[in-house]
Amino acid sequence: MSHTPVFVPPPDPFKPEPPEKPAVLKALFCGRTRALRQGTETLRSYWDYDGCREDSDKRPWIIHGESRAGKSHLARHILVDLSEHAPEIVTLVIPARKRDSAQMVLETLFGKLCDEFFNRIQGPNVPGAVLLNPMVQNAILLIERLKSFGHEGTPSITIANSKGWKTGLDLSGAHGLWAIVKLVLRWTVESSGNATETVTLSRPGVSDLANYCCVMVDTLWRVKLVKEVVILFDDVDLLSDYQSAEINGQRQRCLLSDALAILHKTPCVDVLVTSRSWYAMAHKEFEELVDLNQEAHDLSEGDLIAIHHQRHNVLMPTAPCEFLNEMALLQLAHDVKCIPGVFLQHLSQAYKEHKNEDQWTQHDYEWFIKRMCATFERNRKQYQSAAAEILSAVHAGRFELSVSDQNFFLNTPFEDEFVYQSYQGEKSYSISGLMAKIVPRLAAPSVVPTAP
Repeated sequence: MSHTPVFVPPPDPFKPEPPEKPAVLKALFCGRTRALRQGTETLRSYWDYDGCREDSDKRPWIIHGESRAGKSHLARHILVDLSEHAPEIVTLVIPARKRDSAQMVLETLFGKLCDEFFNRIQGPNVPGAVLLNPMVQNAILLIERLKSFGHEGTPSITIANSKGWKTGLDLSGAHGLWAIVKLVLRWTVESSGNATETVTLSRPGVSDLANYCCVMVDTLWRVKLVKEVVILFDDVDLLSDYQSAEINGQRQRCLLSDALAILHKTPCVDVLVTSRSWYAMAHKEFEELVDLNQEAHDLSEGDLIAIHHQRHNVLMPTAPCEFLNEMALLQLAHDVKCIPGVFLQHLSQAYKEHKNEDQWTQHDYEWFIKRMCATFERNRKQYQSAAAEILSAVHAGRFELSVSDQNFFLNTPFEDEFVYQSYQGEKSYSISGLMAKIVPRLAAPSVVPTAP
């Protein structure tokens, strides 16, 4: 006798962050077809494939738009499409959000590129002549030695017999000097003899790591082991949380921006970043790939409902029904002003309540609003100042909050659930439009905000 399988709800099918697996990422992509085509075709037409661009104005690419607009999902899908059309290329994703320092971001890239470098340079089908090339041997030795910095407490490394590295250097040729040659020529010799030179390298900083990454890619490219490397730095504007004007400076972002420029100018490298639009407009060193603020890329309420249905079909195909009815989805899409990430975030919050119910049934918008009110009230008890900021603003008809003096939402559950960093800048937050439905059902603020 056959048994109907029991439906087990997945942990979080509405999680607003893009999934890791390419097949799932593509399956869940919905509503951005035009932006995807624009980004993929533009990058494939103007990238530096096999070092084809000798453009002195070559600048990193950027996808920008407002918070929660779907920039990260779009960028990752573009990389997947590029890889499917050109499987020989290398694509890397480096998250910058909340990494707090440019150093950590570059260390992550260095680690990933080390794996790619040694997998390719020491591959079984690499011609022996390639490994005998002096520049390749020097690059392998250098990167092997640099990996020592991964061990805690290693303050410096020594490169012995570096004089031999300069013997017979070809200082001409297409695309100028090898990256490792440029590096060697900048080294300061500490001690030397008739036949040897010794160089001591300190623990690398941000620009050092960028240059070492360039050495790996440039070496692979010059011996024809790679033709294109696309590196996505995701959420560069969210490198660190905004706390206050005194604590937050621009230094880390400037360091990261300089490193991106170094990387992007390397032959066969294309750097792609995602950020909110205020950052893209404030930093002119980028080449626009997609601007999600353009009217052509606006999403409709129907698009957001389709996103919900797609999640259900892909991640919950055996569910007895959808947990919100069509009218509830339509009202939610309207209340969040058709911003997909905010829509998914609120669905995720309500779903956590629904999956613990005794029965899997479909609910209306009234049920949804009650669940969101209950979630807000639970958080309000622990984070009264943050809740009071939100309630006072909505009572006054304001849906933008300044945090320039103090960020009340930092490390609270309100951040990225009921408020999210604004399109306008890092010192302000947008309040979800859903709060206009929630606030009238709540008590008046019990804490008077200290910030205006």
